[in-house]
Amino acid sequence: MDNVMLGAGLACLIAAVIGGGLKAFGIEIPVLKSLGRQLALGILGFALVATASRSPLSVPRDREGTAVPEDRRGSAVQVAEPGKQHQTGPLSISVNNDPRIVPPGGSTAISVLATGSDGNPVADVQVTIGAGGGVFETTGALKVVGRTDDQGVFHTKWRTYDANAYTGDMSYVLDIKAAKDGMSDANGRTEIFVRK
Repeated sequence: MDNVMLGAGLACLIAAVIGGGLKAFGIEIPVLKSLGRQLALGILGFALVATASRSPLSVPRDREGTAVPEDRRGSAVQVAEPGKQHQTGPLSISVNNDPRIVPPGGSTAISVLATGSDGNPVADVQVTIGAGGGVFETTGALKVVGRTDDQGVFHTKWRTYDANAYTGDMSYVLDIKAAKDGMSDANGRTEIFVRK
């Protein structure tokens, strides 16, 4: 249902912009000869897209089916079923850092969540993070290597150079690789912003 509403909404928005004469997403919209009709079609398209994106089906949920609050969606971690091993299939990773924006001379906590194809966390995954600048507190270098815990999460801390090294805002790119025997590697990238 969400995909149908989203497709219809996008088709309406595109047709409103180009004035009709569109056949897309299984919908055919004739040429519109009135600016009022174009505007109405655009409003309808916007409403359909907004409704599809706010659908309860698209809200992340925990194992019990409860909606995850917005302020925890980036860091929600599901606990794997006891004794369940994830030894095959592809790995996926998601990366978070807190705080999102780091002041010069400051640090941020980084967490990497590794999950299997079933969406459950995977423990004992080797995580390698390389930064384009700054240093990891545990290594004092641009690179850190570690393993995910029982909840599938690897934690580390990264810090900027001394505050006087910065004359303005900038950012650093971190490249992440996750690997485990019997599973396909996962690669990711995130950007950390340094602002006064």
